[in-house]
Amino acid sequence: ELQDTYQGYAGGMATAQSGLLDYIYDAVSSDTPDAAFMADANSMAARMQAFVDASTLAAEGRMSAADVAALARETTASMMGTAGLADLLSGTLDVDSLTSDQAKLVLSAYNALQVLGEATDQQYQASAVTLRALDALASETLARDEWTRVITAIEDGQEEYVEWLERNIEARRAEADRLYALQERQLAAQESMSEYFEGISGYLLRQTNIETLTNTIADLQSQANAFQQMAVMAMMAGVPMAAMMQMQQVSAINSQIAALQQELAYWIAYQPSLPQLAEGGIATRRTVAEIAESGQSEAVVPLDQFWRALERVVAVLERTREEMTALTKEVAHNTAVQATEMRVARLAARSGVPA
Repeated sequence: ELQDTYQGYAGGMATAQSGLLDYIYDAVSSDTPDAAFMADANSMAARMQAFVDASTLAAEGRMSAADVAALARETTASMMGTAGLADLLSGTLDVDSLTSDQAKLVLSAYNALQVLGEATDQQYQASAVTLRALDALASETLARDEWTRVITAIEDGQEEYVEWLERNIEARRAEADRLYALQERQLAAQESMSEYFEGISGYLLRQTNIETLTNTIADLQSQANAFQQMAVMAMMAGVPMAAMMQMQQVSAINSQIAALQQELAYWIAYQPSLPQLAEGGIATRRTVAEIAESGQSEAVVPLDQFWRALERVVAVLERTREEMTALTKEVAHNTAVQATEMRVARLAARSGVPA
């Protein structure tokens, strides 16, 4: 692992050094190379090469980890002295104030810091927009007056993207809620199906075992009866040894029957994980259940039909109540009329006047 780590350091720093050497080659190939840039670039390339050599030695086991770490810290301090690098890391670098050569040195130092940071457990980050502007300036692909326009266009594009996100955040949130609800329904359906198949499996297993054990016991009892008859016949024929052997067979079969009867009793008492609805219940989804397990008749009625039937019963009861109320009033009226007629008849009888 250490060998891979140090080889990674050497490869990463060699890549950073290669970019700097390209800048140096371009400067040497120009008509008037800048002496200050050449001095600084060569010094930086030498420090990079020293770290590459040290990492290679450490990968081969010929240099200690402490020495490599010390060199990494020393090289980091040297790179941090590059003009503009500290401003790049703090986010305050003004790219317009740099020359192309200065941009090359800043970029090379930053690339070297990425490798040195791994060796010293440090992280060095810079703005991606600023790095793109530095790269454009270093490669001289854009004129100075175009850098600001490019950077502005990038920043405007980022602002438009943020605005688009804000406009669409509610729609995205609603879509996320919809997907979450769909996932919840799928999980509920999976649980329902799992319970469904578990109940079915338990029920089928119980019924199959009861049927198999019952048939096996019946077969063994038939065999025991046959051996018992053969034993009786052997006794009658005067062959007691044969009769004893037949009775041993009967005893062995009876032992098997006793064991199977215990297993049969277990499966008869076994209750699969099925809801029992003898005391009532409401199913809100697909459900496997035992019906009439208590021996009493039960009704299984869809709730929509039940409510309609209940409404009809209520309507009949309401009509019956109204009819009973009307009948009660009529009886009370007739009773009052009859009482009045009887009083009039009694008064007429006393007075001798016809009613």
